[in-house]
Amino acid sequence: MITLGLLLLAVGAGPVLVAMLHWCVTVQPVRDEAAGVVTLVLPLAPRAQIAPLRAALAAQHLAPCRLILAVREAGDAPCLGDGGGVEIVVAGAAITRGQKSHNLAAALDTVQPADQAVVFLDADILPPPWWLACLVGPILRGERDVVGGFRWSVPEGPAAQAVAWLDRGWALTARVPWLNVAWGGSLAFAPGCIASIRRGLEHGLSDDLGIAAAARADGLRLLIRGAALVPSPLGSAGALEFWTRQLRILRFYRHGLWVAQMVASHFVIAAWLLLAGSGALWWAVAAGAIRSLAQDIAGRRLGMGDPPATRAAQAVLGLLPLAELLNIGCLWSSAIGRGMSWRGITYRVAPDGSARVVA
Repeated sequence: MITLGLLLLAVGAGPVLVAMLHWCVTVQPVRDEAAGVVTLVLPLAPRAQIAPLRAALAAQHLAPCRLILAVREAGDAPCLGDGGGVEIVVAGAAITRGQKSHNLAAALDTVQPADQAVVFLDADILPPPWWLACLVGPILRGERDVVGGFRWSVPEGPAAQAVAWLDRGWALTARVPWLNVAWGGSLAFAPGCIASIRRGLEHGLSDDLGIAAAARADGLRLLIRGAALVPSPLGSAGALEFWTRQLRILRFYRHGLWVAQMVASHFVIAAWLLLAGSGALWWAVAAGAIRSLAQDIAGRRLGMGDPPATRAAQAVLGLLPLAELLNIGCLWSSAIGRGMSWRGITYRVAPDGSARVVA
């Protein structure tokens, strides 16, 4: 039984742990000296608050030239005060794709010949000052066509700690090129790639995964840059809903990865059960502790270190399989049905990945 438990632990936790250790050792802030004309596109849901994000954008080492707010209705745009350098695009209601993708597609019509890079970004990120230059540098130098970054969840409250622990694991492992995953926070592309970007946004619910698939299909040079992690506050109130939605999107658009996540989490829990009461249980404890340490090191190396209370909570989650149990519950919840609610809109996703608004 102990041998079987160790085998399940190695298969369930080993690959993720190796990838995470690699990234936490190699990742570091990129002080890119990129310079060029960069346009930002920000899709907004109703009642979105963007004052913290605008302050973070104002502090960027590479100043963006324009900020385009893409909204469903004119009333969804926030009051901007001075509004300097900000444009508003009204996309209308989506019918056969996600509203976010619909907003982004409408904003593509505003790209100008002078633009050298376009960046899609989320409203809930708080990027460090070097983020924009890091993200668009490879594009401005002509080295890449599409560059993505990942969200770095910052838990606000006890209930968000386990979800942040899980989401940070994705941030440090899902950037492996052959996984073809661009997900969360920010994504930049060269204006010459707009046709591919449009195809990626055409029918699906996930803008990032759709764009990544279109980029690969068209032979574009895609890079998920390790240092382009952007802090994103994660409140306790919607943490479980957020994580279940992420897993459901993964099931719809990267089914193999969703299955791998399901298998890995069950293997880890099975390993804990088989090793319970034996000295070999320390292997399971050590694997979780090393993962927590790797995530902590990566965050601190990028200047996103946690306060003491969060570090303690993340360490406890590494010593006990609480986050994996939560992950299994969310995985099974995401396994049921083809529908999904997001930002007050209910969608149905067909087996081919196309999405339709139903309510």
